[in-house]
Amino acid sequence: MRGQRISELHPEYVFLGFLAREKLHGYGLYQLFRETLGGLWHISESQMYATLKRLEKRGWVLGEDGGPKLGGRLLSITMEGRRVFETWLLAPTPLSPRALRLEFLSRLFFAQDQGPLAEKLRTDQKEVLLAELRRKAPPVQGAIDRWAQDFRQRQIRTALEWIEGIRLEGVRW
Repeated sequence: MRGQRISELHPEYVFLGFLAREKLHGYGLYQLFRETLGGLWHISESQMYATLKRLEKRGWVLGEDGGPKLGGRLLSITMEGRRVFETWLLAPTPLSPRALRLEFLSRLFFAQDQGPLAEKLRTDQKEVLLAELRRKAPPVQGAIDRWAQDFRQRQIRTALEWIEGIRLEGVRW
């Protein structure tokens, strides 16, 4: 995860997470997304549908005809999609402010109803941050390198302080 580019962040896992809980029509999925994680992820309805098509092509989501009464397609997660989602859910978030804000908080959202998993995610992420703080920095060549290293160290310390401040007791989204 260390080398993951920020532009590689995608909301696929969020949609898989909702479908792991229940089958939904596209419109219902979008409404649920907007009500719960819409403040984090800024995704239009058309972007969501494009993402769902990619998930279907990968074999992670199955769309079935909802019939004339229900209208639209009923979406469900496949076993492969569930495996991919669970792998993502347990993985540490890449060390960038944007990834931590989007992915880490999304992971906490989906872990909230799985007992001690949310606390495990928080602890594991703290360990990743602490390991990065302990990592030996490359030799400094000049002022710019020194400033860049200082900036990185301060970012990591701030993220660590933020994660330590998250209290999970009694939280319901």
